[in-house]
Amino acid sequence: MEPTDTPPLERLASRIEVQLEVLRHVCFRFEVLHTVVTTGKQEWLPESNADLEQALSALQESDRGLRMSLADAAMSLGLSRESTLREVASAAPEPWDFVFAKHREGIEHWVARAGELARANNQILRKFLAAANAALALIGGESSFGYDETGSEGMVSGSIGLVNVSI
Repeated sequence: MEPTDTPPLERLASRIEVQLEVLRHVCFRFEVLHTVVTTGKQEWLPESNADLEQALSALQESDRGLRMSLADAAMSLGLSRESTLREVASAAPEPWDFVFAKHREGIEHWVARAGELARANNQILRKFLAAANAALALIGGESSFGYDETGSEGMVSGSIGLVNVSI
């Protein structure tokens, strides 16, 4: 944590750097999960899921700190507490305008990458679930285990559309 006497723009830059590190780690965890699933190493799936959940929790915590620092920095520039990073970057003096603009690009990059990885993992898991459903149907099995629309695990009935796609 930064000391409270650190200037608001410096605190914001520091929080953004933490956010970037956390976003990179989330992407890494998505990549690990992707590797575990695509290589068929199911024995590591619980650990990979737990690691990803921890990374996502760290991202939520980091985001709260970033939002607080962003609000403080905005207020220090005479802007509204609800100002965006783009607005703060536009109002900030040199070199902060450049620093925040570059940080914003980094955040956009890693958020987009995390979204791509999440969608790719979701597609693979949906294919595996569909294959499992088909195999169970061939042997007269029951409905398969999966995720419902709330993200909860359990028996899934109905179509493959019930797989959680809101990751």
